[in-house]
Amino acid sequence: MSEKNIYEALNDVDGSIDDFDKVELTDIEKAKYKKAFKPARKKFNLKRVGVVAAAVALGLFLFGQTGFGSYVYARVESALGGLTYPMAKALYLKEDVEPYVNVVNEVVEDKGVAVKLTDCAIDRDELLLTFLVEVVGEKLQHADFDYAVYINGKRANWGGHSGSSGRVDGEDGLCFVNYSIDVKGIDSYEDLDVKIDVSHIELSVAKEYDGKLEGSEEPYTFDYDGITYVEDEKEVRGSWVFNFNASGKDLALNTRSISLSNIIDCGVFSVQLEELRMNPVNKKLYAKVLDVKPEYSYYNFAFIGHDDLGNEVEFGMRRYDGESGKTVLSIENLHSNLSDDASSITLDTFVSELPKGGGRIGEPVKVGESFTINLDE
Repeated sequence: MSEKNIYEALNDVDGSIDDFDKVELTDIEKAKYKKAFKPARKKFNLKRVGVVAAAVALGLFLFGQTGFGSYVYARVESALGGLTYPMAKALYLKEDVEPYVNVVNEVVEDKGVAVKLTDCAIDRDELLLTFLVEVVGEKLQHADFDYAVYINGKRANWGGHSGSSGRVDGEDGLCFVNYSIDVKGIDSYEDLDVKIDVSHIELSVAKEYDGKLEGSEEPYTFDYDGITYVEDEKEVRGSWVFNFNASGKDLALNTRSISLSNIIDCGVFSVQLEELRMNPVNKKLYAKVLDVKPEYSYYNFAFIGHDDLGNEVEFGMRRYDGESGKTVLSIENLHSNLSDDASSITLDTFVSELPKGGGRIGEPVKVGESFTINLDE
């Protein structure tokens, strides 16, 4: 997919966790966590393919193509082994998904960055992964990985991903990262041998703002404990490899699929709905942009409305293939409360324009007529 077809749909949400399990450290253990690093001269440009929606607590972060200075960190002893972060928290789910999640809880530390893969879910051609990242001595805001996926010993060709990342409230050195990765040809009913090989980690940490920031005329600033900060972007190269077994059988058995044929007028383009799939982990609309034209690359769309019981429902775009026009929209859990007892959903279409030169997306504008999806089919 070309760069102009990559969508960076951003969600400004609060990443705080009220009931995060915390481990208290002794003074000796805290002393071990002194950080030392030195800048290297090499630069690295990382390209992503797919849509990434970054859910961050302090500031916005594009998981796109960005240059980062390389850093070398001192080795640390991680406290992640005693911490938990369920997938339901990372996805802001309101229902229990523990029966459908494969618990991993494996910690790997390299170059002073500790990463814990907490759990994994498999949902028809999609891997969902939740991580904790720890960098002691930093005010870590969020992180992004460059990684390879292996299924049953073979490298998978994944077509894109979306995800979220944000700091864990009250924990300066910790953030969570959640990914939804497209991996075609997964057998949800099979017990899969999965390997996630992370080779680069892009970190965003809070840095005290002195009124100057190289390469940025108007940096994003925020106040924390009475001090003004900017986000300092760093890249760490290393090896964080996770091997585990996982299955999506239980989730597949609890999934509903509804075939659709609605054609939605989005003003400058139209969209044909193909399928609605619903289970405890995911609620997704599969659709196709009709008569794809180059100018469509600069538009984003969402469906917002309510179910027949009055609950708010919002589907935001997560994937888009510029060649086929195929797109996937998933329910926004922070803004939705679709009832299991609902018999229909009525939605309006909202279109936002993406700036050609980069930057924040435009305000959503309502277009076309409302439409209804019958859930009783």
